[in-house]
Amino acid sequence: MRKIIIFPFVILMSCSVFGKSTMTFSKTRHDFRTIRKESLVTTAFQFLNRGHDTLEISKIYTSCHCTTAKVVNNRVVPKQSGTILVGFKAMHEGKFKEQIIICNKGHKKPVFLKIMGDAI
Repeated sequence: MRKIIIFPFVILMSCSVFGKSTMTFSKTRHDFRTIRKESLVTTAFQFLNRGHDTLEISKIYTSCHCTTAKVVNNRVVPKQSGTILVGFKAMHEGKFKEQIIICNKGHKKPVFLKIMGDAI
């Protein structure tokens, strides 16, 4: 009798896991190395939706006003890739380390991307 009750529960759990979108990045950090003060530098973060549902990016936050981030397409179907474009303008000399926080609709944990470098 216990096997009959457990089996439907296992199926429900596996369906809920396979029903989610999964955002996998080729890289989550980018080092600009040395850049000039007042210069604008850019990079792109590529990701893949490895899940079975459409991935929807609901919000992107940056750790300072000197960093910009935008998603090329905020809805990515399963097995397709997307791009987040990040820009940084060094307002001061010295080392910098900034974060980009990506919120996905339906996910509790955001994804963190990092950029760093040294402005001279």
